[in-house]
Amino acid sequence: MTSPPGLDARITALATAHSPYPPSFDNSGWLYGFALGSLLCIAMFGASTSCWMSRDSWRYRHIDGWGSPAFQFRLMIGIAAATAFVRSLPEVVYMTQFGEVTGATIAQILAVKRWADIIAMPMAVAWMAILVVSYDRIIVGLRTVRAQAIAVDSRGPLRRLARPIAIFIVVVLIAAMVAVGKGAMGHP
Repeated sequence: MTSPPGLDARITALATAHSPYPPSFDNSGWLYGFALGSLLCIAMFGASTSCWMSRDSWRYRHIDGWGSPAFQFRLMIGIAAATAFVRSLPEVVYMTQFGEVTGATIAQILAVKRWADIIAMPMAVAWMAILVVSYDRIIVGLRTVRAQAIAVDSRGPLRRLARPIAIFIVVVLIAAMVAVGKGAMGHP
């Protein structure tokens, strides 16, 4: 990939700045740590939700059928989650590698970020299109389920949140350690 003239010099200047954090964080480790933790969680939950929806779509394909509201709902959520993953992962790589690698490597990472934006755009349009096209069918299906609902243990959904919350806490702690480590080590 070739960069526009002068871009590599500007990226090298950014990468060799006197801060271990990208310029948009104004040398704030707290802001950097919060952003990194948020993006890591978005990438992780996007990947896991996308895999979950794909697995359930395949598992229930004989029950629901490919055109059913349940399949459309899973497809929409899966694509939205994959979009979040595709868009946030390159940003995480950029943030963790800033100040650690050469300007040429940063330029390549920024090129990957641009390509991720190009890939994420049709994905976002796709899940929004599925929502617009199948909204009425999904809502009617949910209303039917609600009308036929039976007594459900209300603790069930809360138990399902225990694992994602624990993962979120661990990821935020890791991001905080990365932010503190970058700040403590300074910049070469």
